Amino acid sequence: MRPNDCGLEQAIAHFMQMRQTAQMAPDGTVLAVCEQVALNEGRTFLRNSLTAAVQSRIDEAEQKGGAPGAAGVSNRPSSDC
Repeated sequence: MRPNDCGLEQAIAHFMQMRQTAQMAPDGTVLAVCEQVALNEGRTFLRNSLTAAVQSRIDEAEQKGGAPGAAGVSNRPSSDC
């Protein structure tokens, strides 16, 4: 699986979770409940996306002969989604 595919799967899962949350939230709380999901899960999604993008750049640089781990990214995301 390509890294972009994994990110797309995560985005779709986030969207589906938001829809389900909106459907299940009690009347009068939909915005507040969805906002909490967007903030909490959105931060995780953003962090994983940024980490994957930077790691991809590091991997390309290393293949071209750059110093291994030159950018110093830690907590590499797993290759599986």
